[in-house]
Amino acid sequence: MRKILYLMLLLLPFSGMAQDGLRNNENRQRLEAIQIAFLTKELSLTTQDAEKFWPVYNKYQDELRGLLKNGGEEDVLTRQQKALDVRKKYKPDFVKILGGDRTNKLFQAEDKFREMVKRELQNRQKKRAGNQR
Repeated sequence: MRKILYLMLLLLPFSGMAQDGLRNNENRQRLEAIQIAFLTKELSLTTQDAEKFWPVYNKYQDELRGLLKNGGEEDVLTRQQKALDVRKKYKPDFVKILGGDRTNKLFQAEDKFREMVKRELQNRQKKRAGNQR
């Protein structure tokens, strides 16, 4: 777990709010790579599991991202319900690949990863604010 956090620290150089598209794309790709490593470790994915899991997971993520892009005007609870509906829609597919226990672990690991990234970004903002004084 510590190794992943250190990897995040090394690979996520967020250098301010006004970044060009290329820089944002690089950061997104790095974050996705870290997430793949994190989920692979958390779920103990074998090569066979991974071959089945990642295509389904990528479709799932694309659908969730679509909600975020298109749901900017919606009520927060409506958007959260739609995200929950997507999770429920894909759960049977994940259960077929991972089984019930690891599917639940997947959803927990996603939340854990988001929280880790959020904390890291907050820490970086605090450091930047401290350096500007």
